[in-house]
Amino acid sequence: MSHRETPAAAEPLVAVENLWIRFPGRRGPVAAVAGVSFSMGREKLAIVGESGSGKSLTARTIMGLLPEAAEVTADRLSLQGDDLRGLREKDFARLRGKRMAMILQDPKQSLNPIMTAGQQIVESCRLHLGDSRRAARERALELLHKVRIDNPQRVFGLYPHEVSGGMGQRIMIAMMLAAEPDLLVADEPTSALDVSVRAEVLDLIESLVVERGMGLILISHDLDLVSAYSDRVVVMYSGRVMETLPASELAKASHPYTRGLIGCRPPLDHRVETLPVLKRDPAWLS
Repeated sequence: MSHRETPAAAEPLVAVENLWIRFPGRRGPVAAVAGVSFSMGREKLAIVGESGSGKSLTARTIMGLLPEAAEVTADRLSLQGDDLRGLREKDFARLRGKRMAMILQDPKQSLNPIMTAGQQIVESCRLHLGDSRRAARERALELLHKVRIDNPQRVFGLYPHEVSGGMGQRIMIAMMLAAEPDLLVADEPTSALDVSVRAEVLDLIESLVVERGMGLILISHDLDLVSAYSDRVVVMYSGRVMETLPASELAKASHPYTRGLIGCRPPLDHRVETLPVLKRDPAWLS
C-alpha cells in the first residue's frame, strides 16, 4: 500500500492530542504550548492567533523542526497513524519532503543562495524520488510551469537574489511539492510578499492542494485570509486552543477572544478615530 492510500477513512491525516511544548526557564520549564488538541483529514485547516500564540511551534512539532531545548509531550502525535513522538532527526528527515513539507515565511531566507532555483528543485526530486539527473531536470521544469512561472527554462538557471519575492515563493512551493507529500504546512506564506501578489500565491497553493488531494495547515494571523482559503479554523491564544470552527462561520465565532480579534480589524467602509483594544480574560487560560 502506498503512503497515499489510507484504509477505511477512519484514520486522520494528522492527529494531535494534549500537546505540550516546554522550554527551560530561570524558574523551571515554561510551557509555550499547553494541551493543544486537533485532528484533520485531507482538508485546509488554518491555525490563527497573535504572535506568540504557539501556532508555528505546533506546526513545527509535527514537522520535527523544534530546537533541541524543547521538551515535547503528547498523548498522541501522528501522521496517517504513524507515531511521531520520540522520532530521531534521521527519522523525521525521511518524512520531510516525502510525506510532509513546509513553506516558510520568507523565500529569500529559505532558499540556498549559492544554488540556482533549478538545482534546488532537482536536488529535492533526486533525494525524495530517486530520479536520475535528467528525469529530475524534466520534473523540475514541469513543476516550475505548474506554479505558473512563464519561462521555466530561464528561471531554472536563476539564483535566489535574481528573483522577486513572489517568484521566490513560487520556487519554494515547487520544491515542497516535488515529492507530492500528503501534508503541506504553509507558515505565513505571504507575510514577506507585496500585497499585489499575496492573493496570487494563495490561489496557487489552494489550487495545487485541491488538485493533489493534500492536507494543508495554513498558519496566519490574518482572519480575512483564512476565511477565504481554509475549511476549518483553530484559534490559539497563549499556547492554548480557544475554539475550532468552520471557516465559513468565523464571523459568528462565540469565544470572546475570537470575537475580540475580529473586532480589532479596521473597517474598510468608514473611518474610525480609535480602533478597539482586545481585552484579555485570565479565565481563558484556566
